[in-house]
Amino acid sequence: MSEAAPRVSVAILTYNQVDLVGRAIDSALSQETEFPFEIRIGDDFSDDGTRELLKEYRDRHPEKIFLNLQPRRPDGIIGRVNNMTNLASCRGEFVAMLDGDDYWTDVGKLQRQVDFLASNTEYSAAAHDALRFDQSTGLFLDQSYSEAYLRGSAPPEMVDIGQNLFDFHLFQTSSICFRRSMFASFPDWFERVHSADWAIFLQLAGEGPIRYVNRADAVFRMHPNSVTRLASEKDRWLRMSADLELFAAYFPRSRTPEFEAHLEKHRAVAAKIEGRWIAALRHGFKLARLDPKLFWRVAKVAAGRNSASKNLASKT
Repeated sequence: MSEAAPRVSVAILTYNQVDLVGRAIDSALSQETEFPFEIRIGDDFSDDGTRELLKEYRDRHPEKIFLNLQPRRPDGIIGRVNNMTNLASCRGEFVAMLDGDDYWTDVGKLQRQVDFLASNTEYSAAAHDALRFDQSTGLFLDQSYSEAYLRGSAPPEMVDIGQNLFDFHLFQTSSICFRRSMFASFPDWFERVHSADWAIFLQLAGEGPIRYVNRADAVFRMHPNSVTRLASEKDRWLRMSADLELFAAYFPRSRTPEFEAHLEKHRAVAAKIEGRWIAALRHGFKLARLDPKLFWRVAKVAAGRNSASKNLASKT
């Protein structure tokens, strides 16, 4: 490593991505900056050749690339220990996150984000849009990540986006650059949360505004066989509901009426999934009082699923 401390740490996480992670690393190495930066790569005990590839990159760039190799597949929530270990090793004033299967598309991305954060010290982080690439078809999707979330065109810039973080994120993980001081240590509950990225975004939003710009400076790969997509709908709902309960407890400043309605929706659905019908009705009534329109949307979806299940049962 050179004598100059890195201004930025690029934090990459990977697991069994031997065919993809090289492009992520190359996109980080290609960044044109006026400051030194390091690349910290956390590997979650890959067994497909990813580790060997990472070591080759490190050997070619020993002054810039540093590896955090998990000695075994950790217990607990998938990827949590790897994420925490890798972030804890970062030394830069700023941290830019990059998933091992994604990549950046603009060589000036880091410089722009750091310039903004250095000049606007009240901001905790900066983020941008990303293109969506369907790995199963090899095609880019028409809507970007932000457009898909908003169900329409994304604004040129947004700064007050804390509430959006309570639903699927306005921006993708590989777009964010934040002040390391804003996340100097992990809260006790962090190991229990399923969506670590969501938790980090909320933590940052509690420290200061996050600036979003409508520039697609990254590519987000969508995989049909990802851990998230392979999980059953039931498991996804229960995990998200558990996360929301944690966020409700540890981010009281963010408990807006919109969030309360969102929370009651998940409580009602989780209770229904688990067969707790009285609790499901109780939370459903609370949702109806908080947000009648959301209540009826949820009710229509539930009715449609019940009808489909009955039709399927009648044919078997």
